[in-house]
Amino acid sequence: MAYEAVTVLMLISAPGDVPDEDLATVKRTVSQWNWNTGRPSHLTVVPVSWSEHAVAEFGDRPQEVLNGQLVEDADMALALFADRLGTPTGAAESGTLEEIDRMVEAGEHVSVLVNQAPRSLSGEAAVAEKSRLEEALSGLRQRAIVLPYTDQAMLSGQLNNMLSMAAGKAAGSASGMPAPSAPTDAVGVWPHVVQEPYQETDNKGRLKTKRHHYIELRNETGRPVFDVSITLPDELADLVLHNDQVIERMAPGSTQRYPWIQGFGGDADADAVCTVTWRFDGEEPRQTQATVRA
Repeated sequence: MAYEAVTVLMLISAPGDVPDEDLATVKRTVSQWNWNTGRPSHLTVVPVSWSEHAVAEFGDRPQEVLNGQLVEDADMALALFADRLGTPTGAAESGTLEEIDRMVEAGEHVSVLVNQAPRSLSGEAAVAEKSRLEEALSGLRQRAIVLPYTDQAMLSGQLNNMLSMAAGKAAGSASGMPAPSAPTDAVGVWPHVVQEPYQETDNKGRLKTKRHHYIELRNETGRPVFDVSITLPDELADLVLHNDQVIERMAPGSTQRYPWIQGFGGDADADAVCTVTWRFDGEEPRQTQATVRA
């Protein structure tokens, strides 16, 4: 069935050494987000990149051409790095850095993720380029949150967070979003525990299935909500990454994940109460509470 949706353009910017697997994970995650979250929220995120959408054009330096074709129309950006910063453009240390600066200057949301999976560098040139990247990332960290990922599940989780935070903001006051009737006790932003399996090879070469754990907030109000935060008990707070982050806006039906680095001290049956604070536009804060189990 056809439905109306606001289209949000997401620029994917990355030097050439970022693994194809990472880029495939980005596209797959965006597609899944569009179906699971964007569709009920009347939002569609369309990823664009120079490798797939740029058109041959003469008359200006290459990066400026890309800026005109892709960057200036983008509503949000995802910058990925691995071991290389990229090629200088004449206006910035690399094309990705120039695109980040352009998007920030335009007031658009930019997320920077760095592949920190274990690997070795070969040769002095590779080591020098890695040092150049680290220096640039150090500068970025002074004005932005730069987050790591070590596997595809972690990359997908980071991207889901980005989409939930940025897509609704980029859509602004989109019309056509469903508005619920008067709130009931069941309406709110609710915490859930989510597990995602992944595979890892042990020191004997055997493939083991393990699980990433997350606390996931879901906006089940049917309306945009603002200033969303979570409060966790002491025994859990230090184990859930980025739980002090305040979400400025969550679109209806969207989610936000917080990586959970381990269980409750190994107690598989432990429970804890998670409190979520949020508000509708122009209204006083509300709270929803739920028990989460390791």
